[in-house]
Parts: sequence; structure tokens; C-alpha cells
Amino acid sequence: MGGTTFESNTGFSTDIGDDAAIYAYASYLVCIGEHADGNAYDGKLGVKVAW
Repeated sequence: MGGTTFESNTGFSTDIGDDAAIYAYASYLVCIGEHADGNAYDGKLGVKVAW
């Protein structure tokens, strides 16, 4: 990707116990302008555990 881009991100994390949490993250990237040639998506979903 090259040129001008626009990116939007969102996410959260929340505890599900004393030593665990779940999280999610999403991202969207798009090229804008005269030579716009694509977009990209990214996301993560997971569990964090401490011991």
C-alpha cells in the first residue's frame, strides 16, 4: 500500500476471573486518493492468563 491511508481501530479487554481476561481487537485500513489500490483487515481474539 502506498499514498494516503485511513485507519480505524477498536478493541476491548475484560476480566473473567481473578487471573484471566479475554480481549478482542479489530482494525481496518483503506487507501484513499488518486492511486487507491486496496484495503486491509486485521483482528485478534484471545485469552490472557496470569499464574
